[in-house]
Amino acid sequence: VDAEESKRAKRPGQILGSFMTGGQIWSSAVHDAGTVFIGSDDGSLWALDLETLALKWKADTGGRVRSTPAVADGSVYFVSDDGFLYSVTTSDGSRSWLFDLRCAGIERVLPSIHPPYAYDYLSSSPTVHHGMVFVGSANGTLYAIEAATGKEKWHFNTGDRIRSTPKVHQKRVYFGSWDYHLYALSIDNGKQVWRFDTGGIVQSSPAFGDGLVYIGSRNPKVFALDAATGKQVWEFEHTDGSWVESSGIYQDGVLYMGSSDSLTLFAFDGATGNVKWKYRTGGWSWC
Repeated sequence: VDAEESKRAKRPGQILGSFMTGGQIWSSAVHDAGTVFIGSDDGSLWALDLETLALKWKADTGGRVRSTPAVADGSVYFVSDDGFLYSVTTSDGSRSWLFDLRCAGIERVLPSIHPPYAYDYLSSSPTVHHGMVFVGSANGTLYAIEAATGKEKWHFNTGDRIRSTPKVHQKRVYFGSWDYHLYALSIDNGKQVWRFDTGGIVQSSPAFGDGLVYIGSRNPKVFALDAATGKQVWEFEHTDGSWVESSGIYQDGVLYMGSSDSLTLFAFDGATGNVKWKYRTGGWSWC
C-alpha cells in the first residue's frame, strides 16, 4: 500500500522539493554522484543532496555565478563574475586553485524590455577534457588550463567578449564570440583551424551531429557548418528578426533550438535545416 501511495504521489511534473538560494539562478544544474551543483547570483556555488535537496556545502565568490559547473575527478570548476575560474573539491567545496580570467572590470548589461538591447546575461562555462579546462572570458580570450594545477597551457584572443561555452569535438575546441565568429581551434596548441562569420553576436554554444556543427547568432540566423572545414551547409533565418540566443541540442537527426522574439522552440531537420515542427512557448526561449 505504501509503495502504491508513493507511486501515485509522484505524478509527472509534480514538484518533489525545492531549495532557496540568495539570488536569481541563471546557472544550469549539474548532477554528479548524488549531489546537485548550481550557481546563483548571490555569488555562491551550492552543493545539494539529490534526494532531499538539503545543503551539503556552498563555495562563496565575489560575484554572480552564472556559469554551469563542470565536474571531473573529484573537482568542480565554475566561473564567477568576480573574474576568476574556480576549482573546488566535490566533497566539501574547499578551494583547490583560482585562475584569473582578467575580466573583473567588465560589467554586465542585464536583460531588459527597453533599449538599448545589448544585454549580456550568460557566462562562458568551463569544459573539461583529458585533464584540461577550456573556458572563455569576457575579455575576449579563450583559455586552456591544466585541471590539476590551474596553470595556463595556451590562450587564444578574439575581437570581443566570449560568453559561449567551448565544446570539444574530435581534437578541436569550438566556441562563439561577440566578434560575430564561430571558431575551431586545435586543443593541443590553440592554433586556429578555421573561423566562420555569422554576421552577428554569438552568445550561444555549438552543438554537433553527423559531421556538422550548429550555432545560432543575433544575425538572426541558425547555421549548420561542416565541422572539419567550417564551410556552410545550410542556414535558417528568422524573418521576424528574432535573435538566436539558445544553444542547440542534436539527437537522432533533429536539432532542437529556441529563439528570442519568436517565443518558439524549433525542431530542425539536422541535414537540411527544414523545420520539422515548432512549439510556441510564450516567452524568450534562451536555454
